Amino acid sequence: MIAVSFSFLHDANSGGEWLMGIGMSGLYAFGVVALWRISGKLQQLSFDDRFAYVQMKGHELLIPLENIKDVELKTILGTYEVTLHHPEQFGRSFFFKISLLYPLNHKRKEELVDRFWEAVEKAKRYREVLRPNTLLS
Repeated sequence: MIAVSFSFLHDANSGGEWLMGIGMSGLYAFGVVALWRISGKLQQLSFDDRFAYVQMKGHELLIPLENIKDVELKTILGTYEVTLHHPEQFGRSFFFKISLLYPLNHKRKEELVDRFWEAVEKAKRYREVLRPNTLLS
């Protein structure tokens, strides 16, 4: 994309070609900024049988799997949104991406998300239900 913009600007003989080169450069810059903003919202996620571990800047947050309401694919590039029943430090939902090469290795990575979803469903089935009059210490 940069090479195309540069060639429009370098070999331009008329104002229209200059305008096209500047427009393409602006479009490229907009795309880079948009990807930068999206990647800033992504969290690193790992999980086991009871908890999801969300790696945030400088610390790790433990989320019980039974607090997870939904895991949903948001973009075609492999960005998933995890919605929570009860808000945590960062809100009601967070985003994660399982691979930078997602469209190319989607079968393996979707199996990982399926295992995560199965662990969430299993944790919801064996959830400890406390009665309203239970005293917690």
